[in-house]
Amino acid sequence: MTFLGLIGLAVGAVVTLSVIGQTDRKAALAAYGRQYCEDMGWQFLDETVSLKSLRLSRTAHGWVLVRRYEFDFSPDGLHRQRGELLVHPGWGKPLIRTVEEMSARGSPPPPS
Repeated sequence: MTFLGLIGLAVGAVVTLSVIGQTDRKAALAAYGRQYCEDMGWQFLDETVSLKSLRLSRTAHGWVLVRRYEFDFSPDGLHRQRGELLVHPGWGKPLIRTVEEMSARGSPPPPS
């Protein structure tokens, strides 16, 4: 494969990951982040959602892409707090944690 072909392949991969990431972000946050905040009685601040990291994770079925999003929410309507939503294809549903849970637990275990 030529150098130009490799560059084209890399650009195509970045564009594909970007499109997949946007689709997953909207679906995951609409279905899980907002519902989680509603269940807790918090206000979900969806304009603050951002993709913070992508990483490869090895599973029994091969490599998967794990996405970590951060979002803000307000427990009382006055103060902002940070939360994160981890999307791992093998978990079935995302893991959602607040800033206090992130610092207390470190790396998350997979949901059961």
